[in-house]
Amino acid sequence: MVRLAPGGRRRLLGEAATGYFVVTVETARRRIVLRHYGEDFTECRELTGHSAEALLLGAIRHGLLGPGELSHAGYLGAELAKAEAAARLGLHYVQDRPLTAR
Repeated sequence: MVRLAPGGRRRLLGEAATGYFVVTVETARRRIVLRHYGEDFTECRELTGHSAEALLLGAIRHGLLGPGELSHAGYLGAELAKAEAAARLGLHYVQDRPLTAR
């Protein structure tokens, strides 16, 4: 077995990117909202649910993440998991920020 070091750098979205995502939590409904925006900043798609995994798989199934966007998929999965934890535990969620108590 070869042990590999974790870490690395997230790459900026390039020309192959299919747009960008905004993750929010509807606190009252304890629901995650995943909005996908196109390269021209227009809202294109919205997925809602209670499960980070289901939302990530939905984004992949609907082609919102391109095949060359593994870094973006990893980042999105981590943000969705954080949003799910916030929704379940009643914590304050802001994308790209640590979770905080209300």
